[in-house]
Amino acid sequence: MDVLPYPLSGVYYFWSLLLLPTSLVLNIAAFLLILRSAGSCYKDPVVPPLLSLLGSNLLHGVLVQIFLVHQQSSGSFVFTETLCGVIQVNQAVLQDVPFSTISLHLMVSLRRLKKKRDAYTYFHICCGEFFVIIIPWILAIVTNIVIRPHSPTEQFSDLCPTFYPPSLWQYIIRISIVMGIPFLLVLLVFLTTLPYLSTCMGPVTCRTNPISHNIKQDLTILSVLFLAHIIFQVPTKITECFTQYKHLQVDIFNLIVNISNDLPLIINPLGVLLIRGLGRRVTGKVESCQKNISVYNSPSEENIKMIVSMEGKELENALFKAKTTSL
Repeated sequence: MDVLPYPLSGVYYFWSLLLLPTSLVLNIAAFLLILRSAGSCYKDPVVPPLLSLLGSNLLHGVLVQIFLVHQQSSGSFVFTETLCGVIQVNQAVLQDVPFSTISLHLMVSLRRLKKKRDAYTYFHICCGEFFVIIIPWILAIVTNIVIRPHSPTEQFSDLCPTFYPPSLWQYIIRISIVMGIPFLLVLLVFLTTLPYLSTCMGPVTCRTNPISHNIKQDLTILSVLFLAHIIFQVPTKITECFTQYKHLQVDIFNLIVNISNDLPLIINPLGVLLIRGLGRRVTGKVESCQKNISVYNSPSEENIKMIVSMEGKELENALFKAKTTSL
């Protein structure tokens, strides 16, 4: 945590107190929603990455946010220097995992538009989801452990500060690995997928190709989360670069950076709850209405057999009784 003067420190303390229970409740609710509505990894491949995403948010709240709130309330870090180092690495890793996970699965979902569903097997889909989950964790852990100095120069006697790489070029390498490369890969895959999204019927007329509801919902969730991370995190990283390595000492910028780094803890579960939760509810209502309409409009097989087996006089009497009853 960066040291902030009064009254900005009070503002961030209030934000941290509000963030901790809110993020835990939202992430647990989104986690349970995903588990309740989850299908197999073949029919619902977005479930494992979303669970990994929400799990990283929950771990951030338990392993990092609780200690930061305690440090702010007591005014000092009362634990050991070793624990401070562990918290710093945990915070850096858990902040880097979500964007890489979203980017990798967005690339996988876009590539699914290029091939027919039959071209993929259960083994292919499930193994792909496993690598989508494990690769961001490996990249984040290795990057932050390698970049972090093994013999810290700062003494953590009063506060446990936020971990930043010791030099600017190491900071740029870290951001390039966890944000720059995933963003460029998503952009490249999106551009190569554009020809498969529509079919040209003539020189100036094109029609969009049909996309299954599951793929459309997956792309909607991942695209919203991806754009939200880009909108909030890119300005944050640029500001961090100036405040930490160019010595731009503006306290309000430090406050904005701290709050912006915490926003994914709320944005990710909200996106899952709103898009997937409401989408499932609307889909369920539509299917229920269609089922009721089809049952109402189409006579049952038994009624058809009974009508066919009736003779003319019996059919006439039955129709007369039905008309009299309805009146």
